[in-house]
Amino acid sequence: MHTRYFPILLGAALFMTALFPVSASAEIIDVSIFNFAYDPQTVTVKVGDTVRWTNLDTVGHTSTSDTNVWASNLLLKDDTFEFTFTQAASYPYHCVPHPSMTATVIVEEPALSSDVTTIKESQGGQVNFFLDAGQANNNRIYLMLGSITG
Repeated sequence: MHTRYFPILLGAALFMTALFPVSASAEIIDVSIFNFAYDPQTVTVKVGDTVRWTNLDTVGHTSTSDTNVWASNLLLKDDTFEFTFTQAASYPYHCVPHPSMTATVIVEEPALSSDVTTIKESQGGQVNFFLDAGQANNNRIYLMLGSITG
């Protein structure tokens, strides 16, 4: 048994993408600031998602990236700040007036899945692939590699 690899440039996908763009929609994920803490302290999102911080404390706080990716103004009670993540990475952040307040946003790469993993030659069939890439990656071109064994 040997395996053949067929690179498939999804040229037809250009046409299909124009008709049916990636339908994964970006989400807004809420983080509360209360009692001198971020809740949740670690949040996991996808590329293209937005995190919205809401200050529920009576004192001012910030959401400030440790690596200068974003920085909110001082958020007073009930103020919000939003930031949309476009790169997969781990982003630690803190509150400028209260440096002991720390948390992390983890941004994951787009996910690819399929509805089946195997097709038998004798039965035929098809595999549907689903790419959850987030709104930020809508209408991009992807290269897919496959293999056939037997």
